[in-house]
Amino acid sequence: MEEAIIAAGCFWCTEAIFKRLIGVTQVEVGFTGGSLPEPTYKQVCHGQTGHAEAIRITYDPKRSATGISWRSSGGHMTPLPATDKERT
Repeated sequence: MEEAIIAAGCFWCTEAIFKRLIGVTQVEVGFTGGSLPEPTYKQVCHGQTGHAEAIRITYDPKRSATGISWRSSGGHMTPLPATDKERT
């Protein structure tokens, strides 16, 4: 398995697309970049941290139907908490 981190605007929309691809085994939403170690969703959305919404994709390159070779820059992603209550 390999991983890629992609920041492409709204992570909810991007997550839905990548979950449907053959070879993708997991998609995790979170934030990348920025100045706070554990930003909240509200802080990021209001532009207070310098973070970008991102997804981390775990995929099997042998099963990927996209023909795309993903390469991660080795960046860090802070996963988003699982519940709406924790996101604010």
